[in-house]
Formats: sequence, C-alpha cells, structure tokens
Amino acid sequence: MRAAKALTICIALTALLWAPRGIGADSFSGSPAAETGLNRGSADSITLDPGSSVSRKLNGAGKHEYRVNSVAGKTARFVVEQNGIDVMVALKTADGRVVKKTDRPSGAFGPETVTYNAADTETLTLEITAFIPDAVDGGYEIRYLSLSETTGPDLIRSNAEDLTSAAEETRGKGTRESRLLAIEQFEKGLGEWERLGDTFEQAVVLYGIGFTNYNLSNHHSAALAYSKALKMHSANGFPFGRAVNHSALGAVQYSIGEYDLAIHNYSRAIAIYRELGNARGLGIAFHGLGTAQMLRELYGDASESFEQSRIWRDRANDNSGRILTGLSLVNLKLLTADTAAAEAEIIKVSSYLGPNRVDSNPEYQYYLGRVHLSLKRYADAERSLSAALQLFERAGNRLRRAQTLFELSRVSFAQDRIEKSLTEIRTAASKIEELRSATPNYRSRIGFTEIVKPFFDQHVRVLAALHDRDAESGYDLVAFEIAEQARARGLLDRLERRSLIRRQVLDPVLLERENVLRDRIARILELAPAKRSAEDLAELQELGTEFAEVEIAVNSQLDVPESKQIQTMSVEELRKTLTPDVAVIAYAFAGDTVISWLVTSGSVSMRRAGSVSDARTLSEKAFGCFSAAPARGSRTDCRAESVAIGKMMLGDFGRWIADKKLLVIKHDAFESVPMAALVNPATGKYLIETNEVLKLPSASILSVLKTPAASTAKTLAVFADPVYSPDDSRIAPAARRTPSDRERFLRRLFASRIEAQRISDLVPGGDAVVNMDFSASRENFFGVNLSNFRLIHFAAHALIDPTNPDASSIMLSEFDGSATSMSGAVRYNDIQRLDLNAELVVLSACQSGIGRQVRGEGFASLAQGFFSVGAKKVMFSRWEVDDKVTAETMVRFYRKLISEKLPPSTAARQAQVSLLSDPRWRHPYYWAAFTIQGSY
Repeated sequence: MRAAKALTICIALTALLWAPRGIGADSFSGSPAAETGLNRGSADSITLDPGSSVSRKLNGAGKHEYRVNSVAGKTARFVVEQNGIDVMVALKTADGRVVKKTDRPSGAFGPETVTYNAADTETLTLEITAFIPDAVDGGYEIRYLSLSETTGPDLIRSNAEDLTSAAEETRGKGTRESRLLAIEQFEKGLGEWERLGDTFEQAVVLYGIGFTNYNLSNHHSAALAYSKALKMHSANGFPFGRAVNHSALGAVQYSIGEYDLAIHNYSRAIAIYRELGNARGLGIAFHGLGTAQMLRELYGDASESFEQSRIWRDRANDNSGRILTGLSLVNLKLLTADTAAAEAEIIKVSSYLGPNRVDSNPEYQYYLGRVHLSLKRYADAERSLSAALQLFERAGNRLRRAQTLFELSRVSFAQDRIEKSLTEIRTAASKIEELRSATPNYRSRIGFTEIVKPFFDQHVRVLAALHDRDAESGYDLVAFEIAEQARARGLLDRLERRSLIRRQVLDPVLLERENVLRDRIARILELAPAKRSAEDLAELQELGTEFAEVEIAVNSQLDVPESKQIQTMSVEELRKTLTPDVAVIAYAFAGDTVISWLVTSGSVSMRRAGSVSDARTLSEKAFGCFSAAPARGSRTDCRAESVAIGKMMLGDFGRWIADKKLLVIKHDAFESVPMAALVNPATGKYLIETNEVLKLPSASILSVLKTPAASTAKTLAVFADPVYSPDDSRIAPAARRTPSDRERFLRRLFASRIEAQRISDLVPGGDAVVNMDFSASRENFFGVNLSNFRLIHFAAHALIDPTNPDASSIMLSEFDGSATSMSGAVRYNDIQRLDLNAELVVLSACQSGIGRQVRGEGFASLAQGFFSVGAKKVMFSRWEVDDKVTAETMVRFYRKLISEKLPPSTAARQAQVSLLSDPRWRHPYYWAAFTIQGSY
C-alpha cells in the first residue's frame, strides 16, 4: 500500500501525457449547424467562394476537401470554427504541394484561422482533417471570410499563424530539445499576435507555452502562461478558454504540492463546464480534481470525483478519457489496498482499449503489472512491467522508466532474486535523483522527495536482505547511506536557501513579495468555497499570476554558482563527526521491515527491529497512552506500552548506549513516539533516566549545525499570556463584550503568565524582553527583531492543521485593549520570514511538533519551520499539555539552562527526570511531551 502511495503522482503525469492539447479540446456541446452557402460541384467537390460558409460533422478518420480560388497579390482569409473536434487545415496546389498548413493549440473548440497571401492565381484544395485519428465525433463551420488586396496586417497574421503552427508541430515531437525550440517559436508567434492586438490568439499561444513548459517541468513558467491566458479569455468572454486554463492551472499546482489551489482551480473549471453543459470538459475537470484530492490524501473525495469523471466521460463518449479515469481508479484502489477492485478496474480499462491496443499501451501494461504484483502473480507482473519498460524506454519517458524499474525490483525481491532486485532499484533510484536535482524550485523538490521516498526504502530493504546473507560485505553501511539520501532533503534545501539569503544571493525584496503573496493567497483559501465572493476569486486569479512571476524570478536566482546542493553524509563522515560519548540511532521503514542502525565514532551496527505493522500498532498504542491525561487517582503510568515500544526500538542496542548522548533519527510511525518514555530492555529504566536524547531530521543536518550560533545582543525574548477573547478581564470594562459567532475563542493560559515571569527573572541584568497581554502580538513578533536573541520562548496556544502545514499557527493576541479583533496567527509562512541566530527556540504550546507527516521529512510542523530559519535547537511538544505542569516544566528547565548554565539537552533531561520522580507527575503525559531537535 505504501509503495502505491509513492506513485500517486504517476497518474497525474499520465494525465499530462493524455491531456487535450488545446483550450477547447473538451468543449463540444452540441451538433453542428446545417450546411449553408454551398456551391456544389458534387458531393465530394465543394467550391467555397468569398462570403460562403459550410457546417459539417467530422469524425477522427474523416477528411473533407474544398476547392478555393486564389488571386495573385491578394489575401484569402478562412476561419474554421471548431465545435467538438480538433482539426488541422492545409492548402494544397493541384500537384499536392502544401502551401499553407495551420494547426495551433486551440483544441476542439474555437477558431483555426488561415491567412494565405497568394503569389499566383490558381485553384487550390483546402483540406480539413482531425488531429486525433480516433477523436470523438464533432463538427465545424468553415467560412471563406474575404479575398482582398494584401496588406501589412495580412502579412503579419499569416506569419503569426505559421510560427504558431510550426511551434505546435515542433512541440509534438516530444523531446526536450524540440520543446525548448517550440517555446522559442511560440514566443515569436506571440509577438506577432501582440502586434495585431489579437488577444484571443495570444491566449491560444500562451496556453501552448504553458503546456510546453509543463512538459519540461517548468511549473511556474507554465502557471504564468496559463494565468495570462485565463485573464485574456475572461476579458474576451470565452468561457471554454477560462475552463481549460483553470484545469491547466490545477495540474501545475498539484505537481508542485499546492493541492488547495489545484482543488480550487478544478472546482472553478467544473462550475464553468456545468453552465455550458460540456460533458467532455466535466470528465476531464473531475478527473483532475480527483487527482488533486488523491495527492492531498482525501481518498473518499477522490473516489467520488473519479466516479463523476467516469459518468461524464461516458456521456461524452470519450474513450481516451475513460482509459485515463480507469487508470486513476486502479491507482486509487491499489493505494487503499483494495486489490480486488483494482483488478476489476484494470479489466474495464482493457475493454476500453480493445485487444489490438493493450500490448502497445505502456500505461496499461504498467498498471496491469502493479495489479498482478498486488495479487502475488509474480510471473504475470514481470511480463507486464517488462513490456511497459520497453515502451517507456522507446518513448524516452525517464520518470516512468524509473517507476517501472521500482516495481520490477519489488517483483524480483518477492521471487528471492535479490541481486537482480538490487540492480533494478539502484538504476531506478539514480534516475529519480537525476530528475530531482534538475528541479529548480525548492518546494517542488520537497514534494518530489516525498513522492519517491519508497524508492530509497526499497533500496534499503534489498541491501538489508543481502546483509543477512553476507554480513561482511558492507551492505549495512551502504543501506544507512541510502536511507540518509531520503531523509530531510527538503529541510536541507530550505537551509541552503537560507544560506543564499544570508549571503545576499537571493533578493530580499523579492522574497518578501513572495511571502506577502503566499499570505494573501492563504487567507482567501482559508475561506470556505461558499464564502468566497466574486472579488475574492478575481483577487485569487491576480495573485496567482503575480506569484508565478515572483517564483520564476526566485528560481532564476537559485540557479547560480553559489547554490550547491548540500550533500548527504556518508557513514565515515558521520563517524568522524561524533565524539566517543555520542551515538546515533536511526530507523527506516523498508518494505515490511523496520531497519535500525547504531552509529558511534568506533562502530556501525544494523538490526531488524520488527515488522512495519507491529511498529505502527505499538507506536499508536504508546502514543495513545502517553498523550492521554490520566484520570484523577489513576495509578497507570503506561509502563507496559513503554516496555513494548522500547523493546522494538532499542532491542540489543540498549546494552551499548549506556550513558551516551543519543541523536535519534526517526521515521514513519516512530515520529510520534517520545524516545524519553521508552524503557531500555537492558536496564529496565526509562531512557531519559540514563541518557540525554536529541532528535535529528537526518545525519546530514550535522554538517549545517556544526557552525555555532552567531553572537546575539540579548538573551531571552518571551511571548506569553496573549489576549484571546473580547471579554478578557484585561480589556477596559466599558469595551468588554461577548465574542460573536464569527470570532475565534481560545481559553486563556493563566499559567503561562507565571511561566514567563519566573523564566525572565532567571535572566541576569534584566536582559530579557517579555511580551505579555496585548503586546504578545503578531505585530511585536515582527517588530522585536528576534535575530537579536539567543533564546526565544513562546507560551501560547498553537492551532495545527494536520493536512496543510502552511495553515498551522502560533496564536498570539487576537484582541487589543478596546476589544477590537486583530490577527494573532503566526503561520508557518510567517516563520519563514525570520533569520534567526538563536541557540534555542522553545514552543511551550500544544502539539507544536505535530503537523502533516511528509515522508522523508518527518512532521511539517511549526518546530520544523523555526529549525529551517536558523535556530540551532527547537523544543516542542507532541500532544496537548497541561497548562500548570507545562509552566512547572519550563521553570525547571530554564533554571538548569540559565542559572546552572547547562546545555539545553542536559537541562531538559534533568527537568524531565525531576518531574518523573514526583509521584504527582509520574505518568509520561506530564513529562514526556517535550522533545528537543538539534545537535549537541
């Protein structure tokens, strides 16, 4: 199931390959009009005269020819109004020579224009054929507009048509080189249409530029082109163009992990297509919506959207669309481990393809192979996947080749052909890494790493099996290094980006504009769709265009010699980094097995910790017990859960870690388990009683953290006891009021005030800035200049969005002294504005270390946000913590940290042990919630 999840994006990329190429490709909504204005010679010989028109039906295999007369020195102008079928138009001489050919990315709806500047007087044949041989039946109307003396604009228009058609033909060759050349040709054509002031044709060309950039993974360039086209079609009143560009923007956005924006744009497309009664467009838009929902892990919603897509594909008789939606449903069923349903869906897809096409369709063979693998039909799986691999290689599809090799490695592993499995996964992983490195935008790379994380897990799984057979060949060391390649790569990218900002390689003004735009987009998307006004939607469109422009500029600055991707750390490099009193424990969920390593300055050991299913069960039980406040008088202390999870996570390693400082790199379900609460099977004690413990996102982070924090002017900044309600006693009596239904209400954290006062009293010389009450505000968050402080402390509520990390926030004061509402949310994106030199940031807030779990990155949390902007260490909580006990914990911690000058990890351990020793607080709920991430 996890492997299927990794490849969810594949179907999205399949959608790209199968998607309509033009703005009206989905737009046929009725039968063509009757034929009018004919000058018939015979049924197959129709002469068109200036001013005449013909309306006809056409299918994919059809071809219509018309006789037209040209006059030397004059320009003949024709327009073919497409109505549900994408046509190509050619003018030929009597001997068959093509003198003019037009086929722009206008799709199956809208005009194809032909402007012919004649050098000779002769009779020509105007030929109309379908772009796709098996296209759904549609129709068109051809009009011979005029025959007049050639003018300058006629020459420009003819050249614009030629450039655009040439670009479309070049793009269709499908190579990287041809696509880059196509963009140049499109842009030249765009310049000509701009000279004519023809905004409709400009929008058509912009769609072609966007589509070509999307094929090149230049996602923000694609978004910019689509946004401009959308704006032009809105101004022109062309709803089909609006709908298709909304869909195109949705595809871009889910490709870079902007799932909420993708869902918004597909929903807009669906609304427009419904108004137009366009069945084919609805089939495509619902499919895109389902893909975005699947990537957002909204599986129930995705299933409903795909079923809607299927209904509309059937109504439109869109067979290619049926195939695509069917493959998406196969993927979804595999993802949710419904193998019987996946098999039923792949059978449906085969019926759509027909017996003559199944063997030559790489997507079908790929998904058929995955279905066979899920049902343990290994020989059949290998046969189908091998066929898919050959077809993808022939097409030059590098991503699909890598994904197919990944599946073949799984097949070989299941058949105990371990060496073959290793060759396949090694090749697949190298191809994936090449593709990732070529992705310029750091947010895209984060998403890409998440998608392909199972490639590295499979690699580790295979190496562990080889280690079992030959423990002396170093497979365990290679396995650790492969696992490290998949850890926190997104965080490393952020840290590298931060380094470029500090060295002024990236323009700070541009970056601030990026943040402002992201904030404004987030505020609109936080509104329920039903509450978004027409003004909101118009603003969102404008913001999207501007944001794409800014991202293009940022990406261009990232592509500089100063930008060197931080390399992942080898085992030997790690061992040289460690002192004799420090050990690293790392975990990987590899296939169905949990692998763990213990690395010290002198040795490396690897062990199988148990099955993945057991790990998830034990982790869930342990977290559930630890995070639940015990009932009054209860004697439970979750000892059984601590013993069980400790046995799995530590095992024999427990004997070798006595008194060592532990750096722990966790993964998957283990992320939620506080190491402090494990019982070491070797000692029978909680780990915190014998060891200092720090969490690390990856070993490679150590290369960044080894640089000490820069000196700061001040010691401590505190934000505590914010004002959350308009009836708070701190508000003047005359201004107090009852909260309205629309106002958020959070309970006051009374103990945080005592916490802040007692902590600040520990700082000598009054070198602490305390922001409480109304001054614990978002305004002061930005105004205090947090880069000047060594220690930063937040004692406030945190609101966590488990699916969208950007929406999570630390909640500061929401009301001023007159009970006027103000923004108190400090979001993840606000944190990204900071440039910290802090030794430690403490988030004394509930669940500040929890967020959406990004495979390979851990929790995309508020804590991770502070870590990525320069904090050397971050202390955070795993669950909702008791207000009074949290205050007591923090006072004990800071007393050790400031008064006794102990390192943060030592101070945290001693504070936790002191709580553990108190009978009132022996339950892990009270003392195990807080964890420090960073290094010694």
